[in-house]
Amino acid sequence: MPVSPGEGLRLVFEVISSGLFLPPLGPGLLDPCEKESIDALLSLSRQQRIDITHHAQQALRLLTFRQLYKVLGIEEIPRFKKGGFGTRKRRRDDIAEGEEEDSGDGKKDKKEGEESMENGATVVSTEAGKK
Repeated sequence: MPVSPGEGLRLVFEVISSGLFLPPLGPGLLDPCEKESIDALLSLSRQQRIDITHHAQQALRLLTFRQLYKVLGIEEIPRFKKGGFGTRKRRRDDIAEGEEEDSGDGKKDKKEGEESMENGATVVSTEAGKK
């Protein structure tokens, strides 16, 4: 099964961050052109090998949190939402405490003693409050 470029980059960083280049932990990087097993990174100091391992671990963390642009040193690419045009829900108006919430169809519930007129105005009956 073919490996995607992103998955391949992640695998390389996983192998390096596991300590492959550190002398007592791993064999180093063997030179494929030589018949004998010779470490191609023999010229690097121990501190340089530790730094490479540390940077691979940091890059792996960044890849995990979808920050590849930081690893590559490029500008952040803006993300596009999957929904496309017209799928965003309308923002809901803030409701102050004590007010009733609107029902989904935009009409308010009537309180006892209120009557609605055709133009949308509400008339409160004074007789409903007296008993």
